[in-house]
Amino acid sequence: MRLKALIACFGILWSCSLSHAFDHGSLYGDFVAVDAKDGKIDGSADLLTTALCGKCHNDKISEVMSTVHYTFRSENKMIDFPGGGMHGHYDRSSGLTGGNTVVNYYFDSERGCGRCHVGKYLPGTMGEIDLLTGLPTANMEKVRNGIDCLICHATTYSGRDKLVEEINADGTKAKYWHQDRTWSAVSSIGRTNTAACLRCHSEAASPNERGTPFATWNDVHIASAAFSGNACTRCHNVGKHKMVRGNNIAEIFASDYPVGSAENELKCEKCHSAKPHDKETLNGHVSRVACQTCHIPWTSGATYSRWELDGTQTEFARGGIFSAENSKPYTTAGMSEREVWETYKIRPRYLWFNGKASYLAQPIGSKGVDGSRIWPFKPLSSGLPVDTSGLRMADILDDATLQLGMVKTGSMVPGDAPGATAVAGMGTLANRTADSSLSWKLQQEMMSAPLLLNLDLDLLRMGSMTPAIDSAMTKTYNSLNFLGKLFGAATDAPVLSVFNGNYRSDRFVVTTLPTGQNMQAYNANYPSGSFLTLTHGVRPSGEALKCYDCHSTRGIMAGNRFKVFDRLDGSMSPVYREVNNFDILGIRP
Repeated sequence: MRLKALIACFGILWSCSLSHAFDHGSLYGDFVAVDAKDGKIDGSADLLTTALCGKCHNDKISEVMSTVHYTFRSENKMIDFPGGGMHGHYDRSSGLTGGNTVVNYYFDSERGCGRCHVGKYLPGTMGEIDLLTGLPTANMEKVRNGIDCLICHATTYSGRDKLVEEINADGTKAKYWHQDRTWSAVSSIGRTNTAACLRCHSEAASPNERGTPFATWNDVHIASAAFSGNACTRCHNVGKHKMVRGNNIAEIFASDYPVGSAENELKCEKCHSAKPHDKETLNGHVSRVACQTCHIPWTSGATYSRWELDGTQTEFARGGIFSAENSKPYTTAGMSEREVWETYKIRPRYLWFNGKASYLAQPIGSKGVDGSRIWPFKPLSSGLPVDTSGLRMADILDDATLQLGMVKTGSMVPGDAPGATAVAGMGTLANRTADSSLSWKLQQEMMSAPLLLNLDLDLLRMGSMTPAIDSAMTKTYNSLNFLGKLFGAATDAPVLSVFNGNYRSDRFVVTTLPTGQNMQAYNANYPSGSFLTLTHGVRPSGEALKCYDCHSTRGIMAGNRFKVFDRLDGSMSPVYREVNNFDILGIRP
């Protein structure tokens, strides 16, 4: 009886704790006091994070700053990135956006990276780390206050809609993304929900990028009552603000947990068991075919984005649901997300994938090898500027003093070698020299594994690609990737000069990437293009692929078309041949 009474009492207390969560509306007096601390009472508490949130949750600010939601990068040994190190959105080149976080954090448009990321300031740009000691400076408090708690935890939020001017301590002016620090937002604080996550993450799943909107009309999980509250964290479990990312991602991505580890694993079997089907024949496919392959039958959106020398961008979609040609102009004006998705939807392309990939988002895997399974992907090719002079970032990374600075600022991992790669046989960039007179063989190598150049989208508005590349290189050099410069290290001046505003227009060319040539050591039929992993867009079971889609000459595998690199012609332009999905996988119906 006493045990039952104790259990009943505990149940009552637990119920009360859930129903009587802290009322943030009681903090109005504190909010007004914090609002006045910056010298102006304007209804926006500039010191909100450290002076109000931090009163109770100071340790949580530190937690957030240790996650990839703040750093935008991590070590990822499953992605072959020449030079090793820590990478992610911080420095990932994108054909869709034309740049990366370092270059376009404060770009005034929906493509400004700082619109979403949790920090007001780009990490490392405020001198918050002393490069000699690796310890925080006085500026760290300003950076900590720039953490935006409310973008995730406020139900009512209207920030990140514009750039606002701020006067720095030295009197200079700078523009930063506006954060909502009003009482309206503060009084609506609570647990995160699906809508809060989608403030930032809806674009990644939209037709513009991955083509699998996480919406009730397109994914059975978010449409399910079992996923109410925060549908995202039902799978992407959270602990101390760190989130499970999942291991099978083909693009450069950052992760709070080691990629490839059990703690970072995100499996359908967690809810659906290892034998989810009534028919044992279907259960027998699980070891060779990812669940997503059958249950995400569609993707959509732009499949080719090209940046022109005059600064304009043109985008195309596939000519048909099976086509290998990017021949349909991609326009979305006046259309809803669902209308865009319906207009441009295509069948995913299927490749063997063992969890490893190239830095150009090319999945690695082979039938019956290293746990490879067939996965679905969205194809994407990019018309980006690439270096043609032989420049390689490893020329800079070879300097030991620069490496020391990069380790202290978190952009390299202790023990990284400039030529380190994740996959044997990859990483041909490590063999480059800074010699501008390149052999034909080296030119071939550069076409197969190019050094991508980012674009400063602000300067691209001037109508020329050259100053946009020049500025992007300068920003890259002065970012955390190259802060070793502040040590005054002796380095190769000719190489460094191109990162200081001296990159000539005859040192790059805009070309369509990737050709797939660099992957043909793994598969002679490896297709051209990058491939974005599909994990959302799970449709009702009645729409899953049928047996004949994979085991018939009239199904999806036979219909899906790919371009495969065949050779370079006399002008160094790639020539392709066309194959179907059976050829890519090396299987027969």
